[in-house]
Amino acid sequence: MPIDTALGNRSSYVQALNEVQDHARENVQTGGQYVMVAGDDTAGLTDIVTGLSTITAYVVTITTSAGVDAKSDAVITDATAGTIRIADGSTYACTATHIVNWIAIGTV
Repeated sequence: MPIDTALGNRSSYVQALNEVQDHARENVQTGGQYVMVAGDDTAGLTDIVTGLSTITAYVVTITTSAGVDAKSDAVITDATAGTIRIADGSTYACTATHIVNWIAIGTV
């Protein structure tokens, strides 16, 4: 039996499929790891491009190469569409070899 017959009619199937695809686009999760370099140290910030067009939520951890939490008062924002910015705080400084692990949820 064809799927559109089983579902009643084709337009309902297509509409349901479109809604599923829209929902999937609205709830994309991505993540990664970035090791800061000397340029981040000099600039006092780094931008992580997530591949998302908008970010609705994110989690960031920053550790030293020895695994010690280094985030303290780092300034972490979703600075522009799809980008997480990590910047120096009053006591935290972006430092070469700091490891950034991140997860972001948003739309593509």
